Amino acid sequence: MLKRSLLSLSLATCLVATSGAAVTVATWNDGKSSLTTLGQIRMAYNYQDKEANYQTYYQKTNQATWNLRSRIIFSLKQHLTDDLEVGAHLRLVHIFMSRHASSVRWSYTDASYGTKTYTYTHGKNPIRPDRFHVYLESKTFGKLVVALSTGDYATQQGSADVRDFGTTTYYLSNQARAITYAYLDTQDRLVRYDSPNISEDLPLSASVSYGDMRSPQVNGAGETKRRYDTEVSGALMYQVGEMGQVQLLAAKKHEYVNYTTKYATEGYQLGLNLRVTPDLRIRAEVGTAHEETATLYNRYKGAGIDLSYKVGKFTPYAGALYMNVQTKYKDGATAQQARNVYELFVGSTYTVASKVFNAFNFNLFAEALHSYTDYYKNYGARLGEHTYAFAGGLLVTW
Repeated sequence: MLKRSLLSLSLATCLVATSGAAVTVATWNDGKSSLTTLGQIRMAYNYQDKEANYQTYYQKTNQATWNLRSRIIFSLKQHLTDDLEVGAHLRLVHIFMSRHASSVRWSYTDASYGTKTYTYTHGKNPIRPDRFHVYLESKTFGKLVVALSTGDYATQQGSADVRDFGTTTYYLSNQARAITYAYLDTQDRLVRYDSPNISEDLPLSASVSYGDMRSPQVNGAGETKRRYDTEVSGALMYQVGEMGQVQLLAAKKHEYVNYTTKYATEGYQLGLNLRVTPDLRIRAEVGTAHEETATLYNRYKGAGIDLSYKVGKFTPYAGALYMNVQTKYKDGATAQQARNVYELFVGSTYTVASKVFNAFNFNLFAEALHSYTDYYKNYGARLGEHTYAFAGGLLVTW
């Protein structure tokens, strides 16, 4: 779950708050045009313990992961007039991971363990582009962005810098927020427009976007034809002085399940992202979404808060997330299901060194997470799941 502020980081950025200013590679037009770069290398270790509890047994799964992820962004800005500029962003990524996992079942019936199984996974992706977009920006009229699949990856971005609630975690994955179900996971193409503020006295702006993703489907003649899943999303943003933003988000997607049939999911979220003091940052959200599939309806309702506070070289952070999911089946016979998901996380970064060679920043981080899913209505023998996770590592940014 990757999260951004709107215009400051733009669609391409997925670097953490510990990154410094962009490094300038070249400038021209008296410094009005430039090529800059941002980067992050994350070396991390993650341990996760998951316990799934049923009426007659529980399943215990452990996994340990070593991960090395490198990202570098190149940003090109070309000055046209005092009111107009064009630019492009390209992000390259490289990932290496090694994971060892084990799983065992404990039977309440005969008070014994089953056979313990082990799995090993090692993976490496070569350096390749995973995000690309171009833009045209006017101080008077706003910003137009066109994002395209790089060929190796779909964009996976949409309005990713404004669209969802963010948390400070650097490696651990948080549960999805309600509105994220209303966005396409990946996109071939995206067009987005961001308006400027209405006026200095009314710092209200808007963002609207359209994206699609190819969906091969078989027609009545047995031919595989390309259909397109689509997404329309928007946001209203109110700037609270220099502190940050209050955001109202809305999104709706349509996804094909066969050549003629598609289903919709729509969601809404009210959130804030404020730096109350130079050292204290608060993010919070409430959201809802409604999803239809061929056999059922899902209703998601959630809330979350994330706090971070800088104390010297330390920046501790903590948060809490909640989600309720109601499932109603179309057949009229299957009982309605419901579950609650709770999550708590804490962590901190420590600045080892900043601006080494006037560019590189070194930060250590450690974080922990506990989540619990309560299957409280009509899940049969399935009762609940606990997940405990820890991660730590080194971040190198420039």
